[in-house]
Amino acid sequence: SALRAVEVVRAAGATVLGVLAVVDRGAGGREAIEAAGLEVVALVGASELGLA
Repeated sequence: SALRAVEVVRAAGATVLGVLAVVDRGAGGREAIEAAGLEVVALVGASELGLA
């Protein structure tokens, strides 16, 4: 998951400012990431692709 990737990158000493997603599937990931205090930018939503 993106949150797990954030944990790994932070553990390596990096500062994470936010998460860039190609597709926001609308499955709750955005909300979880935002709840962790990170900004989320998605290039497209699943509904725009006819997937939701």
